[in-house]
Amino acid sequence: TYPYRELSGVGTAFKLAQALMGEDERKKRFLFWQLDLVALGTVADIVPLTGENRTLVKLGLEIINRTKKPGLKALMKTAGIERVDAWGIGYILAPRINASGRIAHAGRALRLLLSGQERAGKFAKELESLNLKRRKLDEKISEEAFSKIPSPLPYGIVLAGEGWHEGVIGIVAGRIAEEFYRPTLLIALKGDKGKGSGRSIPEVNLYRVMEKCRDLFISFGGHTLACGFTIERNKIPELEMRFNEAVQEELEGKEPVPVIHIDAEIFPEEITHEVLSYLDLFSPFGPGNERPVFLIRDAEVVGYPGKIGGRHVKFRIRKGNEGIPVLGFNMQDVPQRGERLDIVFRIVKDTYMGRERITLYLEDSPRRRNVGA
Repeated sequence: TYPYRELSGVGTAFKLAQALMGEDERKKRFLFWQLDLVALGTVADIVPLTGENRTLVKLGLEIINRTKKPGLKALMKTAGIERVDAWGIGYILAPRINASGRIAHAGRALRLLLSGQERAGKFAKELESLNLKRRKLDEKISEEAFSKIPSPLPYGIVLAGEGWHEGVIGIVAGRIAEEFYRPTLLIALKGDKGKGSGRSIPEVNLYRVMEKCRDLFISFGGHTLACGFTIERNKIPELEMRFNEAVQEELEGKEPVPVIHIDAEIFPEEITHEVLSYLDLFSPFGPGNERPVFLIRDAEVVGYPGKIGGRHVKFRIRKGNEGIPVLGFNMQDVPQRGERLDIVFRIVKDTYMGRERITLYLEDSPRRRNVGA
């Protein structure tokens, strides 16, 4: 039995290729330069970025940012991303690659990754178009799924719908799991069967829970945080009951409550590029190796607070005579200029108008202190 149990599919393929190539230096060099694809697949598969996964992704990110593969370069250009980190793979590149298999055929993504310079741009634009279509389906299914969520909330949520696209339900399951902090299964019904996708929370090993319901599935697979399965329609009511019971058992009957673990309390003056460079030594960040979380108390809001795209909040906090940009994704409450807040955030380096800058990504809605003059 291999000692590290959390490898993704592409990680397993890479380790097999390593074993087959033996000590041939030429073959080993060739395999090393494929780590950009290994990083891409590992992050996209949402496996823990610990142990060997972290090593593979860290090395792969170095290669992806100087890749010579025309398909990858075209994908990055079309997506508008200049330098890739694990977040860039998970939220920008992977959705475009996955859109191919979700909406059309996975072969289109493969065609892009194998393409030469002449056709790479065309194939990358095809994936961009498929991703836009995927987002529209995502919005439709999200609206329907959220309307089906039972009250009171069970320990584990199981939802099924006619006409739901099996390639999109995993994304929606992840959103529901995050919003309600419950392991969630979504099932796309077609005829007398359904194809399902699940997402979990850190406290619940989803694979272990699904093992307890194994006899209900035609097939299933996955890992601690995500799964996929096929089930007969008439077994879904029993799945709802047994999944809920298995999750409850996993939680030992305790109500799952999201907790933000704060790594350190700091002052605005301590947020510098030097500090960020030290934090980057712990990268790549992702499941199992999250970016550190910080707290600033009594931060003063400066600049011109507002909304981005109607869903996100932006403002600045004072740092001497300057302001540090702050972004709150999917938050509605816009603070007022002069307000003083307690904020919990992660420090991120992003690019604005061609220049690198530090931005604080909120982890929770700001806690108000008092309104300044």
